[in-house]
Amino acid sequence: MIELGSNMHIFLSIVYYISLFYFRYTKLDTCLTPLPDVNNVKEVAGGEISKWPKRLTSIPPRISSQSLIGITSEMFKENTELWKKRVSYYKTLDSQLAETGRYRNLLDMNSYLGGFAAALVDDPVWVMNIVPVEAEINTLGVIYERGLIGTYQNWYVLLLFTREKLSDLFNFGLKPSRTNWHW
Repeated sequence: MIELGSNMHIFLSIVYYISLFYFRYTKLDTCLTPLPDVNNVKEVAGGEISKWPKRLTSIPPRISSQSLIGITSEMFKENTELWKKRVSYYKTLDSQLAETGRYRNLLDMNSYLGGFAAALVDDPVWVMNIVPVEAEINTLGVIYERGLIGTYQNWYVLLLFTREKLSDLFNFGLKPSRTNWHW
């Protein structure tokens, strides 16, 4: 059990403010997902999107227009069905997963096409879809077109940054005196 003393409160506050300063000056241009090009003014950028909740399972325009190289409509359908089967199977293994309200916020750290979140549409949960920056195919637009939310994340850089900052802070004597953390 970790015992948090007054030093830990100071430590966590410092980590919070360092992260605010560090990420404040990151340019957002590379984080935006551009809309596909259109041929004329009357054309909808990317294509027509189905109404909710049908848009969760209908083929997103980025896939039907083949603007994502390497992802086909068949792959999308298979991924959606695979996650429906997986989620229903997981609920049979662990009764806590099937409890309404047991889990409210979930994080899919490698969401690909958002199939996990789509499979949980009938459950009262909120799923944040994460597309790794290192992914070979940028599928965040597909997640948006399904009506889901998501973002990019570079876990390696985040963990490396956090580890380095934690190490620096602990080396300056802010390490709590009575913990069983192993660094």
